[in-house]
Amino acid sequence: MIAEAYSRDLQKPELVSFKEVSRWGRKYGFPVVCTLADESEEKQIHWAASLLIQVAGTWPREDMPELLTPERGSALFNDAMQLLANGLGAANQLR
Repeated sequence: MIAEAYSRDLQKPELVSFKEVSRWGRKYGFPVVCTLADESEEKQIHWAASLLIQVAGTWPREDMPELLTPERGSALFNDAMQLLANGLGAANQLR
């Protein structure tokens, strides 16, 4: 249900802008950095997906599951993986 709701929100300006910042911020000296490198992939995906959902306003924070595991191939999963790639890559550059 959450992934479906997120799919409906893909064109929200705040979500589109956030994803652009996560992609291009490093180029301009303002990277989005992920500090979850020591966590499991499952937890990394949970936190990335949760952040995207909050930015888009897709789902009430108090109704979020304890561990969100979006289905592979869904827009939420793909965007979470892209956010992680950007954030972990930026973190590695800073080390």
